[in-house]
Amino acid sequence: MRKSTTILFMLLLGIMTFVSCKKDEKSNECDLTAETEMYQKKLNAFIENSTVANCNALRQYGLEVTKKAEKCTGHSKDAFLKVYEIYEEMDCSPFK
Repeated sequence: MRKSTTILFMLLLGIMTFVSCKKDEKSNECDLTAETEMYQKKLNAFIENSTVANCNALRQYGLEVTKKAEKCTGHSKDAFLKVYEIYEEMDCSPFK
């Protein structure tokens, strides 16, 4: 049960991170299409094979994409800090 909850939480967090950027026609800074696809691949890999390595890869990539998404305008710094905190506190040790 905990594994399912963790997976659903990470999926929700990933969607929140990637959808949070508004499209800016002047710049492709907020075009996170490639990052969204890669996050989905890492999430699928973790779902199919829930190991510490796959969990850590998902966690690390989530942090990287959050940094990129933070450059988007119109979103509070606090929202991104909460996402960082969630990724940093993500415990991958149960997936041995």
